[in-house]
Amino acid sequence: VIRGEARLLTGANFPGRVMYIETPAGSTILTGTLVSIATDGTLTCVCVLEGKAQVGASQKSMEFVPADMRKVMFADKRPPAMLPIETEHAAGLATFMREHGKDIAP
Repeated sequence: VIRGEARLLTGANFPGRVMYIETPAGSTILTGTLVSIATDGTLTCVCVLEGKAQVGASQKSMEFVPADMRKVMFADKRPPAMLPIETEHAAGLATFMREHGKDIAP
């Protein structure tokens, strides 16, 4: 993801069960999660509504981001921030789940 926002939902039957997402500011590893990954090239924000995701600027800095939290990483190497999920991203993910969650088998 170079610029913009991706909303992703993975379930237990997701092929390979793991998805890797790269942005200019870091990486995200998803397994069974509902997340929003937004980037403008200068920062990446990974918001987790359900499940958890591994997020970091490098393999050495990966940490789990739990549900209802977000991690913001900066391309200019400022320290990342772990914060509560923003209301607008939580609402967008909830809508995404309502509209597409039925497509994911339990």
